[in-house]
Amino acid sequence: MPELIQEFFLSEAVRSEDRGELQATAGAESFRNLGSDVNLSFEYGLTDRLQVSTELPYGITATQQAMVPLSWSTVGVGALYQFSRSSKPLTFSAGVEAEVPVNSRGEWEWEPEFLAAKMFGPTQLHVSFIAGLGQGPREYAYNAATVTDLHGKWFPTFEFSGRNNEFGNQFYITPGIYRRFPHRLEAGAAVATGSHLGMLFKLTWEHGGDEDNN
Repeated sequence: MPELIQEFFLSEAVRSEDRGELQATAGAESFRNLGSDVNLSFEYGLTDRLQVSTELPYGITATQQAMVPLSWSTVGVGALYQFSRSSKPLTFSAGVEAEVPVNSRGEWEWEPEFLAAKMFGPTQLHVSFIAGLGQGPREYAYNAATVTDLHGKWFPTFEFSGRNNEFGNQFYITPGIYRRFPHRLEAGAAVATGSHLGMLFKLTWEHGGDEDNN
């Protein structure tokens, strides 16, 4: 399955990094009545199917219900394996991430995830399910996201995201758009509506892998 965009905003993309490919992502989001945070993450392909990742979230402001606590509290370390790279019938991946606390504000958590995707003409549909299993109450997230290729430069996205945690059920509808630039750089912005109103921004860059070897 071709890589149309490198990241969604609230959902997860199925594709793993190619062997020797490094992806760096900087993100920022702000939700009314929840707070604001920034995030730096890295993904690296050990093989064409297996990638490892690390994530560094930092809460700028946070209420009790915020997804990212105030300041720096955890480091995410994960792995993802792509079982099928073809969309016939489906592209399928599974992985797990560990949230490792770095101070008293953080909590241990394991997050197994299952992802699938399929092409429909110029549009991809990605679906995912993630469970949060750790010291606190169990949490679940389910997502459905689409991305469409408009002439190889503009990529509109649309996401539906559901969350079930100690604060009840939440849902978000998030339309967004990415713009692809030279040197494998992408920038995107989105607006989330639903349980809370939010603005999201992402900047991603890739280096290495099969594309740089061609």
